[in-house]
Amino acid sequence: MIYGGAAAFAAAGFTALWLPPAVKGFCGDRDTGYGVYDLYDLGEFSQRGSVRTKYGTRAELLAAVAAAHAAGVRVVADTVLGHRLGADAPQRVTATPYADADRTVVAGRPRKILAHTKFTCPGRAGRYSGFVWNAHAFTSVDVDGGRRGGRREHPPRVYLIEGHAFAGGVSTERGNYDHLMGANVDLGRPPVVAELLSWGHWFTATTGVDGYRLDAVKHMDAPFYADVWLPAMRAAAASPARIATAAGPPPPPPLPAAAAGEAAGGGGGDSVAATVGGACLVDAPPPPLFAVAEYWSPDVRVLTAYLAATHHSVALFDVPLHGRFAAAAAAGHCAASGGAGSGGRSRRAAATAATPPADLTTLLDGTLVAAAPAHAVTFVENHDTVAGAALASPVAGWFKPLAYALILLRAAGLPCVSGATGAVWMRAAGGATYRLVTVAAVAARDAGGAAASGIANGGGGGGGGGGGRVLRVAADGWAAFPVAARSVAVWVQDP
Repeated sequence: MIYGGAAAFAAAGFTALWLPPAVKGFCGDRDTGYGVYDLYDLGEFSQRGSVRTKYGTRAELLAAVAAAHAAGVRVVADTVLGHRLGADAPQRVTATPYADADRTVVAGRPRKILAHTKFTCPGRAGRYSGFVWNAHAFTSVDVDGGRRGGRREHPPRVYLIEGHAFAGGVSTERGNYDHLMGANVDLGRPPVVAELLSWGHWFTATTGVDGYRLDAVKHMDAPFYADVWLPAMRAAAASPARIATAAGPPPPPPLPAAAAGEAAGGGGGDSVAATVGGACLVDAPPPPLFAVAEYWSPDVRVLTAYLAATHHSVALFDVPLHGRFAAAAAAGHCAASGGAGSGGRSRRAAATAATPPADLTTLLDGTLVAAAPAHAVTFVENHDTVAGAALASPVAGWFKPLAYALILLRAAGLPCVSGATGAVWMRAAGGATYRLVTVAAVAARDAGGAAASGIANGGGGGGGGGGGRVLRVAADGWAAFPVAARSVAVWVQDP
């Protein structure tokens, strides 16, 4: 899809493509890539039941990146460095059980357990790296393989391996949220850090990617990416050696100003993004390496604290905004839903009384795009939030076009559009000034920009009118920009 469609992505106005994890997962070609087994297997070796990954072979990956670059589209690679699954052999270790619900609570005496911690990757046979992952490289595991059936205890436990400690620079959820799943990588061990640096240099040079999406950073010691891994990757990417290397394709040529998020109408930094078949497009800043981290928290204070702790070296997904979209969609949907007949009308009336439509004038309150717009990647849904996913918080279908209009028709933030949500692609030029309006007759201050836009939920509408409707701004610069209920209206200034 990417190899044959890169030109279409570029023509649609997208300037960067976020690829899912391209490494071999423990479920082979059925694994999404987040259950990491071997970072060096990009679909090249017969391991875990397949040669290819879920997304293809190494050759197909490199061809896709080269095609994207040829079309002037940058590539952002999803990167999962915090855990491993699918060990080739267990090891008997001494470990202390901790309560899964609170990892500061010791749940038993140290004891011998069978830990799934030895990764020999026999299909690769040491090619690219001879490093063998074993119990010395991991902080903890969540299964004692020596138990009958190899199942988790109830209540669940996390086993801290003797000689290791949970990291400090992680989320304080569950007391200490260092351990996420499987065998938890110990980022405090110099040999482990050296191996992850070596892999990063190899992967960047081999693929020629232009940035990284950093998975599950709330479970990883914050200084690792901010002070060690990203500075090393960026220094290498900025060096003449990388530009001249034959290990991977060269970086793409500079993009035109409009494609990079600047329109002739003015400055600004908004940009466009999309996802197709699970791969998400996000307009990344210029090289050396763009980085957006996934820190899943609805509290903007937690996100801004992480930005400060990492010296603002990364962008973050705006999880609070996504939550507000989901809540607004649910409220508006309740206010307008109901079956046919009197029973349906009664249910609709009761739902309306219990759940009034959301106030869209406060939709951006408490969001990252409001607090730190230069470091916010805005999104409506993604692979983690759709129904049935681990962090399921789906946005009702009727509201998605409105939510996408909001993130795409604003200068603040880097919008990310996900094809996994079934949304329609939309295109927006950056730089122009856009103002949010809610329902009819809500005044929006005209700041002299080229356009104004508005969205409305299920409340009473004043109508946006058809194309060609003219609205004159008062001499004092104020005007009411009407927008119909459950719709989007964009007003463009006459030349």
